[in-house]
Amino acid sequence: MSASNYYKVGGSLNHNHHTYVTREADIKLLELLKSGEYCFILNSRQMGKSSLRVRTGKILRSSGFKCAFIDLTMIGSHVSSDNWYKGISYQLLDSLELDLELNFNQWWQQHDYLTEPQRLYYLIKSVVLEQISKNIIIFLDEIDSLIEIEFKDDFFALIRACYNQRAENADFNRLTFCLLGVASPADLIQDSKRTPFNIGRSIKLTGFTFAEAKDALIPGLQACLNYPEEVLQQILSWTGGQPFLTQKVCNIIVQYAEANITDIQPIIEKYLIENWESQDEPEHLRTIRDRILADETQAIRILGLYQQILNQSVVFNTDTLKGAAIQTKPAYAGLVESSDDEEIQLRLSGLIVRKNHFLQVYNPIYAQVFNHHWINQQLYNLRPYSDSINKWLKTQRGTASLLQGQSLTDALSWAGNKRLSDEDYQFLAASQAEQDRQKNQILTQANQQAKQIIRKGIIILSFTSLIAVILPLIASIYAQKQIKTAQETTILEKSGVKALQEFESQQIEGLILAIKAGQDLKELSNNQRDVANYPTNSPVSALVNILNNISEENQLKGHKNAVRVVDFSPDNQIIASGSDDGTIKIWQRNGVFIKTLNQGGKVYGVSFSPDGKIIAAGSDNGTIKIWTLEGKSLKIFKDNTIYTLSFSPDGKIIATAGRDGKVKLWNVNGSLIKTLTGHQGSVYTVNFSPNGKIIASGSNDGTIKLWKLDGSLIKTLTGHQGSVYTVNFSPNGKIIASGSKDNTVNLWQLDGKLITTLTGHQNEVNSVAFSPNGKMIASGSADTTIKLWEVNGKLIKTLKGHSDSIWNVRFSPDGKTIASASLDRSVRLWKLQLPPNQIQAHQKLVPSVNISSDGKIATASFDQTIKIWKPDGTLIKTIPLIEALATNLSFSPDSKNVVAVINDSLIKVFKEDGTSRNLAQSNSDINSLSISPNGIIAGGGSNNIIKLWHYDGTLIRTINLDTVANNPSLQQRRDNTTITSISFSPDGKIIVSGNSDGVINLGTQNGTLIKTLTPNNGAITQISFSPDGNKFAVSDVGGQVNVWQIDGRLIASLTGHKSRVTSVSFSADSKVLASSGSDGTVNLWKCDTPTESLRDRNCTLMFSIDYGSELTSIKFSPTKQTLVAGSSNGSVMIWNLDIDSLLAQGCTWLEDYLLSHPQAARNLSACH
Repeated sequence: MSASNYYKVGGSLNHNHHTYVTREADIKLLELLKSGEYCFILNSRQMGKSSLRVRTGKILRSSGFKCAFIDLTMIGSHVSSDNWYKGISYQLLDSLELDLELNFNQWWQQHDYLTEPQRLYYLIKSVVLEQISKNIIIFLDEIDSLIEIEFKDDFFALIRACYNQRAENADFNRLTFCLLGVASPADLIQDSKRTPFNIGRSIKLTGFTFAEAKDALIPGLQACLNYPEEVLQQILSWTGGQPFLTQKVCNIIVQYAEANITDIQPIIEKYLIENWESQDEPEHLRTIRDRILADETQAIRILGLYQQILNQSVVFNTDTLKGAAIQTKPAYAGLVESSDDEEIQLRLSGLIVRKNHFLQVYNPIYAQVFNHHWINQQLYNLRPYSDSINKWLKTQRGTASLLQGQSLTDALSWAGNKRLSDEDYQFLAASQAEQDRQKNQILTQANQQAKQIIRKGIIILSFTSLIAVILPLIASIYAQKQIKTAQETTILEKSGVKALQEFESQQIEGLILAIKAGQDLKELSNNQRDVANYPTNSPVSALVNILNNISEENQLKGHKNAVRVVDFSPDNQIIASGSDDGTIKIWQRNGVFIKTLNQGGKVYGVSFSPDGKIIAAGSDNGTIKIWTLEGKSLKIFKDNTIYTLSFSPDGKIIATAGRDGKVKLWNVNGSLIKTLTGHQGSVYTVNFSPNGKIIASGSNDGTIKLWKLDGSLIKTLTGHQGSVYTVNFSPNGKIIASGSKDNTVNLWQLDGKLITTLTGHQNEVNSVAFSPNGKMIASGSADTTIKLWEVNGKLIKTLKGHSDSIWNVRFSPDGKTIASASLDRSVRLWKLQLPPNQIQAHQKLVPSVNISSDGKIATASFDQTIKIWKPDGTLIKTIPLIEALATNLSFSPDSKNVVAVINDSLIKVFKEDGTSRNLAQSNSDINSLSISPNGIIAGGGSNNIIKLWHYDGTLIRTINLDTVANNPSLQQRRDNTTITSISFSPDGKIIVSGNSDGVINLGTQNGTLIKTLTPNNGAITQISFSPDGNKFAVSDVGGQVNVWQIDGRLIASLTGHKSRVTSVSFSADSKVLASSGSDGTVNLWKCDTPTESLRDRNCTLMFSIDYGSELTSIKFSPTKQTLVAGSSNGSVMIWNLDIDSLLAQGCTWLEDYLLSHPQAARNLSACH
């Protein structure tokens, strides 16, 4: 065997594999199992548990033992108790080769009078121990898959009961269990009286030592290296003997090292540490990362503990790491071990190890991959207040960076269900203490103001005794009012946060909470309509973000048990739903209940006839009924358990699928036409092609079969790794979509060729449906989500709201709504149209938006059009650009014309009457545009040049910023420096420009340079003046927004975006600054008038709007609190921040819901 394939990286090793390293654990486990001791191996992944199980089992079998190997992941964790125990029982019999000796299904049904644990126990006692006389070892692998199972305690109690039975039944002395997994005993079972972990023996897996590994691993190195022993010592020092890493490093060394290598550090760094995420194949380091970050409620505390361990662990000197770790601290250095959950999770991740009661990073590779920089980056991503706490720590915990007001309330709400690091708790406690200190000043300030009032009244009152009485009274009244307002504001802040949290899982309920909070805000602010002056913006944030992302339109509730199926009538006026409660419910399209039809049994199938005049329904009791819409039963016929049924397109045939593994075709009068046989298990789904000539069926046998109407089989489609639960044809009949127990959706051609597989669901896919236009696919899953896909497999959106498995999804005939039926007893309706604040304005990216003084909106797009809109989003006109692109646009000062930069070289005026004229042509690129109040047009372009034109197109002057004022620093700029943004001050006297080198220049129209600013954060993307002319904001590609006074003094540096900031704009009152980013968010900042003492705190984040896709341009309305944004996907958002407008939008969305749920409208005064 060549050295290149000597080592095996990933997966279990065969029992006789030449690289298997025998450890102390091998010897100990074998001895204990042979002596009948229960054993458990709980350790991190890729430590060799499975390989140890395979090898130990082989040795035991050769010694006369009978071994069963059960992989618990094969059963699943989202199954019923009966199915789970049935699955493990069958695996046990199959592994012990007893399945052929017993009719298992019959045996299981015959003993259904027993509970599931009793049945498994009785199976072991009466079948396994009776038929096998040898000693039996049962290996249960992947026991951590039981963590999410509610009945796991009963299962572990069963294992303990088998042990306890040894005292009464000698046969149980022949039965031994060995449990393996990535978990702690506390994760698996809480009751110490029922756990098997205090009767069994723990086997600890440690890293390879040189003595253990040399015989197995050196031969592969020996074939190509001069110093194999020395290299192996270095490998073990780098890996700490971690089995997977050791095999991987050995494999890397034989592939890339030269024969005379003496130092493997460069190879380790190049092939493991540098760009580790992309090189981590098979996955190992990412597994560790994902385990640490998996639980957001604990991740920060886990990272904090790891940070302490990393600080105090053995330091590995990588410059001289040859043969052994060079320790600059004693061998026992590290953090003292404890029994905290975070420590256990870290140890189970494999990142740390316990040595001599101290915790240390497992090896130098982990220490360099998961280093301090990595920790800080993860903490930054997790904390919503990362910038503030980092600044607090850097400034020796100064009060200037502490959270206040809504920011503190949001942080405390976010932290409520999480375990944070000590530093986080100290920061939040300090913030609370500082806020309390400031609130306590209210009484003092009130007393001082009262004294001032009294001093003014002294001349009139002239009575000292009267002053003594009035002074405390006024102070008390003022203080009580202030305190009451502060308390109500705090409650409102929490209400907004709660609404957003609720929306994550319950969309309609979240919107209702947001409307209630908005109502309270309106009352508290005395109908104040200025968003900058609201006492809190939490309700506004909740309403804007919810309305920006909501899809759930209505909920149909009334069934007393799981809802299995839902269907729309062809005219889209009626909805029918079938349930395990034995009924079919008929609803109006708006969700108002009409009537109940008593079907009987569990109703799995409900379908409207193509003409919409009748409903066919099938149940698990084999009953098929035909109903009129008025609720009259026309026909009843019987069959086996019905899982689904479907009408042919002409309405003459009903196809049914059921437990007996057959597809049956019926006339509407109940006569059986044909039976299609061929599936090897229950048939769960059947559907007709749009032309009615083909029938597709999906089965428990994992196949899809295509049939002709005469019953002949056309083709069998194979590819799913589990039962096929749903099959549907595209409207043009060319594609078949199928959903399976294997969690995937497959798309097929009619000839059986697999087109693509859609992955993303975390549990079985129970239903798939095509939209009527065939452009979209909806899939419903047991993971409680609906996913919307393009037919090319691209995921569009995930809909969340159900609390249990989704059994069925259907598109409405007009394609605007999806209905979903769930085991949570509800049907939910989801709108597919754009949210109320969004219009699909263009087909391609929108680089520029603008708003006129009278509220008209102009948008430019790479689809070669400019469009003009009314303030409500109604299209006024489309201006086609023939083979041209508009990249910048603005309204003329009189709002009648649109001025745009065309193809980066031409400035063109588009008049209100539909005509246009070329205003100016430039030999250099024009990348930015601004118009002064008196109609002067400034264009910024390449080579750092600005040109000024009169509105009639006459060139006024050319300003070369590289030579103006003879500024040496500017003369040294690159030749290709480009003006990327330009803006006139509101009075037109100052021009501010920013360029691709990140330099900002303030100048006058006559070309005089006033000031140069160099924030050094990358190319400038946008400059915006506040309407009052006192300040301007500058955004850049580095993710920062800088706000400057007109004299060039920096007011604030804002870092709320995760990537490039694309645009900035001030509100009409100059108090609010909006910034948009390529991260898909809009940040709204409250920017007060600058003061010397508070310059660095003048702009504070009010709230963010999460759009999701890249935002390219943003603009505030000059007169109203309306914000318009363009995006990379062609959409344009119109956000009105006025509370009345937001409440009206929310009530409009809930119109159908409130009609069908009148009790919910009682507390929504805004919706009356």
